[in-house]
Formats: sequence, C-alpha cells, structure tokens
Amino acid sequence: MANQSLQNITEFTELVRRSQRERIQNAKLKTIGQNSKERLVSSEKHRHTQEFTELVRRSQRERIQNAKLKTIGQNSKERLVSSEKHRHTQGAFLIPYFSGILLCAVPIFFLEVSIGQFSSRSAAHVWALCPLFKGIGTSQTIVSFLGSVSYNLTIVWTIFYLYKSFWPTLPWTTCGNSWNTDLCVKDLGSNITYNDPHLNHTAGNVPGGTGAWRKPNESLTASEEFWQYNALRVSNGVDTLGSVQTHLVICAFISWAVLFLCLMFGVKSVGKVWLEALLQAFYSMNTSFGGLITMGSFNPFHNNMFRDVLVITIIGELSSIFCGLVVFSTLGFMASEAQVPISEVVSSGVGLGFIIYPEAVANLPFPQVWAVLFFFTLLTVGIDSLGGVYYFQLLDWYSSSFNALVTGCLECVVIYWIYGSDRFSKDIERMTGRRPPLVLSLLSSYVTPVILLAAFILSLFGYEPPSYGEYMYPEYAKIIGILVAVGISVPIPIMFVYETLKRKGSLQQRLRLASIPAPDWGPLREEDRYEEQSVNPSIGLMPQTNALTNTDAHELMTNT
Repeated sequence: MANQSLQNITEFTELVRRSQRERIQNAKLKTIGQNSKERLVSSEKHRHTQEFTELVRRSQRERIQNAKLKTIGQNSKERLVSSEKHRHTQGAFLIPYFSGILLCAVPIFFLEVSIGQFSSRSAAHVWALCPLFKGIGTSQTIVSFLGSVSYNLTIVWTIFYLYKSFWPTLPWTTCGNSWNTDLCVKDLGSNITYNDPHLNHTAGNVPGGTGAWRKPNESLTASEEFWQYNALRVSNGVDTLGSVQTHLVICAFISWAVLFLCLMFGVKSVGKVWLEALLQAFYSMNTSFGGLITMGSFNPFHNNMFRDVLVITIIGELSSIFCGLVVFSTLGFMASEAQVPISEVVSSGVGLGFIIYPEAVANLPFPQVWAVLFFFTLLTVGIDSLGGVYYFQLLDWYSSSFNALVTGCLECVVIYWIYGSDRFSKDIERMTGRRPPLVLSLLSSYVTPVILLAAFILSLFGYEPPSYGEYMYPEYAKIIGILVAVGISVPIPIMFVYETLKRKGSLQQRLRLASIPAPDWGPLREEDRYEEQSVNPSIGLMPQTNALTNTDAHELMTNT
C-alpha cells in the first residue's frame, strides 16, 4: 500500500515536472515565435520604410529635375521673349526715329543753319528778325549752358577712362580690385545671384559705396562695377552728396582747359517709341538747342547749306546706327553668354556706353590699343558736340526734353508764318542762288510744327519721373527738375510781354510792330546786305494796311 502511494506520488511529480517542462517549452516556443514574428514584422517595416524612402527620394529627384527643366524652359522662354521684345522694339523704334529725322529734325536743322549763316549772329541775337520772340534765344542760351555743364561730365569720364586705358591690365576686366564687391563676376553666366542677406542695398566691401540703384543680391560684371564704384563712386542717392572725388576733379580741370583752348582759338579749331524717337532725333542732330545757329553764323555768306545739311545728316545718322549696333550686339552677346534676358545684363542709365563699350573692347586682341583709340575718339566727339551722376541724370532728363519741342515748334511758326516763308526763301536764294525745295517749306510750315506740338502735349500727359537703375528720385528732386524745365522756357513769355509793352498804340499795333524785324537785321557784312526793301504786308503777327520798311517801323515805334 505504501509502495503504491509512493509510486503514485512519483508519477504525479513526474507529471508535474513534465507539465512544467511543456509549459517552459511552450513558453520558449511562444517567445521564439513572437520574436520571429517581431523580427519578421520589423523586417517588413524596414523593407517598406526603405521602399518609401526610395520613393520619396525618387519623387524629390523628379521634382528637382522638373524644376530644373521648368527653370531652363522658363529662362529660355524669357530669353526668347526678351529677344523678341528687343527685336520688335528696335524695329518699332527705327520707324518713328527716321520719321522724326526726316519730318522734324532735318527741316529745323536747315532752318537754324540758314538764319545763322544769313545774319552771322548767335542764337542769343538772331531773333532780332522777330523781337516779339527774342525769348527763344534766351531760352536756347540757358539750355546750351546747362548742356555744356552736363555734357562736360561726359568728357570728364572719357578722360578718366582714357587714362585707365594705358594700364597693363584694363581695370574693368577683373574683379580682384579694391572697389569690387563679392557679387562681381567676369562672366554673368558663371553665377547669376547670391543669397547674401547682408547685401540688401549695400555695396559689399566698397568703402562708402552703396547700392540703392541696384537690385539686391544681383551680380554685376566687372565693367559695371568699375563704372559705378571706381569711376563714379556713386552714392546712395540724391540726398547723399558724398566726398569730393579727386580723380574726377583732375579730369574736370583738364576737360575745361581743353574746352577753353578750343574756344580761345575759335570755333573753327573744333572738328566738324514716337516721343522718345523724336527726342532722340533732336539730340542726334542737335536741333532747337541754339548750337546750330551759332555754328552756322561762322559759315561764309554764300556757303552751300543744302550740301551741309545732307552730308551732316547722313554721316550723323550712320554714326548713330553704327554706335547702336555696337551697343546692342554687345548686349546680346553678354546676354547669350550669361543665359539671361537682355534687360538683366546691365543697369540702364547715362553710363550705359561706359559699361558696354569697355566690355566690348576687353574682348578684342590688344585691348589697351583699342581702348585708347575709342576713348580718344569719344573725347574729340565730346569736345565737338559741346555733380554727381544723380544730378547729371536729373538735369539731362528735364533740361531739354520739353524745351526742345516747344522751341522747335516756335522756330517754325516764327520763321515761316511771322517772318514769312517767302522772305525766308528769298534770303536762302540770296545766299545760294536758289530757293529751298518746296517740300522742305511745306514740312517746316505745316507738318513739323504740328508734330512737335502734338509731341509736347503727349509728353505732358505721358510724363514719367526719372530713375537711375533701381533708384527712384524723391519727390522734391522731381519738383526741382520740373522747375528747371519750366524756368528754361519762362524767358519766352516774359520777352513776349516785354517787347509788347515797349511799343505804343493798341494791342494789335503793338503786336504788329514787335513782330517786324529790327532795323539792323540782315547780313553782317555790308557787301552782303540787301538793298532796302519794303516789308511784305503779310509779314507780322497782325495784318498791315501799309508797307513799312524796318527803319520806318522803328521810327513809328519811337515817336508814337
């Protein structure tokens, strides 16, 4: 019995142990299975994570690639659009430009040279032909004075560039100079922009230099940085005068000395869009500024001015076209190399020629030789055509644009309607032996003054304030510019009123007498003078009932 009980206990114990072993074994198997499952799940998760990461990377690469393609396409499109705009703009500009030359500039050019040659008087005195409008001469004298000051700056810059052209390495071809910024590049295509937050409207490491005129974080060519930061050392705006630039003061002294010597030895020692196009035509031929009248006064009395007008017009316009081809072909080359639109190559402004031409010269063999020749030529042209860049731009913008249109229109009216088209034609015949072509008289009498009057009205309605690159002038500077433009033309109405009040009689009589040429009007030399002739009754601002000689009219004015 006892043995049976012991056996039962032993079997129960064994059963318990077996059960424990099975539980342990099952627990181990369960743990192993769970671990395997976790490893399997982890492996699956890892595999999916890798696939997802690869998918994300692939997607990012595709987006980057698409962005690049889009950027390239957009840049190509922009370049194409810019090229198309530039091409169409050039074509659209040339038509009104040459129309302005033929319809306005040439007739006034002929008119001014003729009255100067006939009377041997300067612009300030030639308007004795119609005392009522003597103010035209005063206005032209003011414009010439302001123009001589501003254009002399061009000669100053030319002398500075001419001096730099003798350096072994042309300084506008490199970026490792003291005036260069971190954004200077020799080739715009190498690095277009920089993400530099500290260069927002500053000039980097240039002492005293600022860049309110330039776009933030935009690279500039070496030639433009030389112009802005070394030649000009441009300040932050019209409010900041900056220090005196010694190098420009020395060049200015040389420039004025050269001009003084030219004037001392005489003039003969000096070598011989629609609104914008019209103004450019006036600038190109220097009409309505008074200079042509003065230059014409030095011509012999019987000089053939028809030939002069033809030759000078052809040579001048061919030179303008050639200069334009050089500028725009160089701009196109720079834009193509940099893969940017033409409008982003350089900052626009008065110094465009001092940026583009040096850039073109630098790409030629023996650039120093070509630079010296170019700037010497520019120096002689500047002398023959004869503050800071902000004041230069402001003065150039307002001093002549509006006045040129007003003066040109009044010149045609005074000569062909008050002085008389027939009398003027006889003066031309006296000098050259033949009358001017009929088409020239018709243009000067009708077409030219109407176009100039319409252009003046459009310029008032389409007025746009000046700018220098990205810099916009403050309001007070614009007001000063407008006052300058108005002040230049003020002598015309003032002299009109003064000459009217000087006469006696009714308003009609005063206007008529003030519109009759002065007694001493005519050729300077006695052998060239006309015999005394009666004044055409149609001559004068008001109709006349009796023919009066110049002397009789003067006596009537004095005794009345």
